[in-house]
Amino acid sequence: LETPSYEGISCGLYGLLQDKLGFMFYHPRETVIPQLTQWPLAQNLNWEVKARFQKRGFHIHAQHPLELTEQLMDENYPNALKDIKEYLDWLARNGQNYFEFNLLENINRKTWPAFAKQMVDYGHSRGILMGIDLSMHMIQQKTFQLYRGGGSKKKQIEKNTAMLNAAGWDTWNMEFSKTEFSSGNVKKKTELQLLVTDLL
Repeated sequence: LETPSYEGISCGLYGLLQDKLGFMFYHPRETVIPQLTQWPLAQNLNWEVKARFQKRGFHIHAQHPLELTEQLMDENYPNALKDIKEYLDWLARNGQNYFEFNLLENINRKTWPAFAKQMVDYGHSRGILMGIDLSMHMIQQKTFQLYRGGGSKKKQIEKNTAMLNAAGWDTWNMEFSKTEFSSGNVKKKTELQLLVTDLL
């Protein structure tokens, strides 16, 4: 196996297990392990694989109740970190290198960032880019807001950005409008976009 990265080693070995040896990682909690009674590959096997896309992964749309919604938002949910690690392991086994989810307003802003750092660090250890999807001030579906009604928008944005940045996210996917189908004050929105860009 020749590769310039740890991610390449992981993808190469898991790819060999799936493509040549019959293993199937079709669910984080379900793996098909073939009954191999003898080594099925030729000694001089020459096999080359190149990913079609540089970024390969999943977005967990946690604005709806999905398998990991509670675990991602609540560090006190039973086995939360274990379940997330199990999912990240599954991504790595399938050659994925990107993970992102919708962050919701219900996180505990005092304790959740330390939990998020553990999840981000684990993802990084598996060669996975870690991202969050949030909003400037969207009022739909309980999405996380960088600022709310009262007080200075700038101070709220600075405080919340610093709090989230402590986890070491690789990407932020952000909604800048109040709702999915409105544009709002374009000049003000541009100012806030530049502020967030500077903070990141």
